[in-house]
Amino acid sequence: MSWMQDALFLDKTGGGYFNNTGEDASVLLRVKEDHDGAEPSGNSVSAINLIRLASMVAGSKAEHYKRNAEHLLVCKPLSPFLLKAVLVYVLTPNNGGMGLLEGICYLTTGPFAID
Repeated sequence: MSWMQDALFLDKTGGGYFNNTGEDASVLLRVKEDHDGAEPSGNSVSAINLIRLASMVAGSKAEHYKRNAEHLLVCKPLSPFLLKAVLVYVLTPNNGGMGLLEGICYLTTGPFAID
């Protein structure tokens, strides 16, 4: 399913996922949700899914999923569900071997640090 999502919705130049395929002529603007409302945004859910997929497979597929997830995590303001994705990312051993302490240090000093 992830390959289909990439084929239909991935923004290959700017990263993230659009809300539509861009094939409908009546839709004038392709947007990418970057905030959570009553429901998590598609990009927040995608980040969690990509992190999970990266931890389940190996090789180039894992790197592809990880790279797409990382782009979602650092390019967007941290909404609640996206913050959950960041925590899952830094605390999942398959994503760099970080445990709880290392993950907390990474969150406060790495690319996710809040100024």
